[in-house]
Amino acid sequence: GDSLNTSLDLSLTIFDKKIEPILLYGCPIWGVPQCNNYLRLHSASIPVKVKEHAKQILSIYSDKDINILWCKADRVNNSILVKLESIDDKIRILENRNKSIGPCLFEDHTCQTQTLNYEKVQTNFCKSLLHVPRSKSNHLVLSELGRFPLKNKAIRLAIQYWLRLANNQGGYLVSKAYNTCIEEQHPWAQNIFFELCKNGLRYIWDNPHALTKSYVKSKLLQRLNDQYIQQSSDYTSRMDHGKILFMCNNGMPYGQKPYLTLIRNTYIRQCVINLRIDNSNLADCLYRNPKLKIDTRVCSECNETEDVEHFLVKCKRDNLVKIRETLKIKLEKYGIYNFWSLNNSDIVKNILNVDSINKKIIDPLCSFIKEMYNSRFINNSNDVCVTD
Repeated sequence: GDSLNTSLDLSLTIFDKKIEPILLYGCPIWGVPQCNNYLRLHSASIPVKVKEHAKQILSIYSDKDINILWCKADRVNNSILVKLESIDDKIRILENRNKSIGPCLFEDHTCQTQTLNYEKVQTNFCKSLLHVPRSKSNHLVLSELGRFPLKNKAIRLAIQYWLRLANNQGGYLVSKAYNTCIEEQHPWAQNIFFELCKNGLRYIWDNPHALTKSYVKSKLLQRLNDQYIQQSSDYTSRMDHGKILFMCNNGMPYGQKPYLTLIRNTYIRQCVINLRIDNSNLADCLYRNPKLKIDTRVCSECNETEDVEHFLVKCKRDNLVKIRETLKIKLEKYGIYNFWSLNNSDIVKNILNVDSINKKIIDPLCSFIKEMYNSRFINNSNDVCVTD
């Protein structure tokens, strides 16, 4: 629902208490992400010789030459899908990633669909809650709501179940089933082995008694969540469509963003969401949408890239300049005289976070956002989700 703020918190609570347990039912057996030899490599610019570029970067994180079977470039999202020769190469790279000084330019990638259906339900639910297209990045949407992927809980439950089998807590038949999985290298057991290696717990495979049940329940999940926060931060900082969100969230703890409950007007809240996660009708956003085939990202008035920063701070359209002057006068009534003297990134951060300076100025900032949005997209003032 859209009825103010209660619907957002209530919808998330219902999902956590009712839907999530159903999605994770039986995941210790069927829900562990399948291990394979794929990596997703992010790059600011993708050269013509994609395979050589990928091999050069991945060689930093390996102690031997990496054999890449094939590469597939995704130039829209500035990423390369890499298939390695063996799963051992992937494990070695992922283990060395945390030890290397160089930038983390890649992440684990699973090329399958069936075992990730529960994650699709979660991300589609979050996107519908924020009224954004399904094409928008999962990282950006989950970050706004302060959510973690359900895969983390599935991995924790699977390892917890594996520990129960390994410690022979289920009797003779359970012990026999466990030994059979290990001896015959069952795919489920191989997936558990891969997850332990990827999370720096390789020693647990040979000595399962070294990992306690309480550690799995608390610290392991926290470790997986911390890794996701780092990956999400790296992703948003590298991608063009995530730079505004990275700017707004820089220095803030991971969690549901305060503006989602502070802004009580659903239209204004939707305007803020669209500006933060790159879902507006600005030329820079439309240019990155491959379906629209727009050939320019330049503001027709200023001859500069029309991104969110340009729109809120620098655009020279007369109507937008007047709205900024009005906000300046309103802020001065609250004793804020140097707002427009800040650097552009701080101005954008304060506007889109709404509560960054003083909660008393929420109403002036909300009015500013609404007037700016309507003035720029006057013909679409009643439809703020126009890029779906």
